[in-house]
Amino acid sequence: MTKLLNTTKQDAKRLARKQAGLTLGESLLVLGVAALIAVGAYGAFKFANSDVAANDLGRGAVTMVSQVKRINTSTGYASVTSSTVKDIVPGGWKHDGTDVLDNYGNKVDINGATGSFAMAFNNLTAADCQKVVSQVEGVAYIVQIGAAAGAAAGKAAGGTTYKAADGTLNAVAVSSGCAEASRKIAIEIH
Repeated sequence: MTKLLNTTKQDAKRLARKQAGLTLGESLLVLGVAALIAVGAYGAFKFANSDVAANDLGRGAVTMVSQVKRINTSTGYASVTSSTVKDIVPGGWKHDGTDVLDNYGNKVDINGATGSFAMAFNNLTAADCQKVVSQVEGVAYIVQIGAAAGAAAGKAAGGTTYKAADGTLNAVAVSSGCAEASRKIAIEIH
């Protein structure tokens, strides 16, 4: 019995001397898991913000179209320029004194002719291009996509035709036009 008591006392002394807490390996494992969670959360946050910004750009474009149509119904669109729409830019957009800038700060080309006006959105990411084109197709008469797309004299031209004047849609134009470097979307409204 004495031997058993001694062993227990020795074990208690040894346990009391043992350091409390995590070992270095356990600490590194906890830090590694925390880093993976942080990277995943950052990726999700970045994706969500990009999605919101693209939706804001599309909604802003639709709002701008409806505002221009509301103000210029009887007079036509010949007077539509960046300067004449400065007071009706949608929330999140701004007019810098010369140009209309979207919610990303990119220049939006806008100009008119007697029977139509056109807008061109510049410097879009491929993902934003695909999201925005689906939002503006309903209000646009013609939609052009690609690096060469542009708006001049109230017309959308250049690039690949996504929505033709007869209303037909070309889905291939989205994948090819939105894949180009320096991609743009140009819309023509009647």
